[in-house]
Amino acid sequence: MNIGRGAGIYMDKESNRMFVSCTPDNYVIVIDLTTRKEIKRLEIGRPDGITSVIVK
Repeated sequence: MNIGRGAGIYMDKESNRMFVSCTPDNYVIVIDLTTRKEIKRLEIGRPDGITSVIVK
């Protein structure tokens, strides 16, 4: 699978998703880890890495 050029990867085991920031390509891609298929592509201007936030 060619997903683009990435700068950061975040894997969320609760949702079974992987998020990859593709900085030079201006998007974040969301991948289902079970099927290993792209779920969504979020067009974001130059995402520089990726992280998670827990809101309570």
